[in-house]
Amino acid sequence: MEPIKINVNVEVGLKQTTLETLARIFGAEMTTTKLVETETAPQPEPQPEPQPETHPEPEAPAQVEDDDDLPPDDAPAPKKATPTEDDARQAVKAARSRGVPAKAIKDFMKEEFDIASSVECPAERRQELIEGLNKLAA
Repeated sequence: MEPIKINVNVEVGLKQTTLETLARIFGAEMTTTKLVETETAPQPEPQPEPQPETHPEPEAPAQVEDDDDLPPDDAPAPKKATPTEDDARQAVKAARSRGVPAKAIKDFMKEEFDIASSVECPAERRQELIEGLNKLAA
């Protein structure tokens, strides 16, 4: 029994109109490559490809307008959401993964917050606990 031979030729490409549209969208000149054909039939003379028009980018206005959706430059930083108990547990876990000994973590929580575990920390002080745990070194 002879093996079955199947020849598949696939050609993938973009039309010139698509390339021109992409060039206009991205403002860059795209180059194309010609496929090498293996047929023995005579080839038509290649036509020079029209170059896509390049449009100069509009210049930014010299004066930036005041945007209503942006806070003023002197506005206080937006208040962070209150961290959850899980956030506090993750901070302890991250400290342990950095090599901070468990005793150092327990001592820090006892001395600074008078708590035995991170879940006992009051909600209003959790951010302080997380920041303190992030500063602990191995």
